Amino acid sequence: MAGLADSWKHDAAAAYLATLQARQLSLEAVGERLIIPPGHTPAEVELVRMLKSELIALLNQDVERL
Repeated sequence: MAGLADSWKHDAAAAYLATLQARQLSLEAVGERLIIPPGHTPAEVELVRMLKSELIALLNQDVERL
């Protein structure tokens, strides 16, 4: 079982992606780069940077399911 320290970033990344989807926006991963939709505040960009590896993993997981 993953502890809180291991899971909070994953949970935050999943919530961020769900929020984007609700706003009909998407985050795109190209290799190890993330393409952030326009309109993000500096704080949101920093959040994406902090969660980069988790976001890429989730996006790749979604692609593998297709």
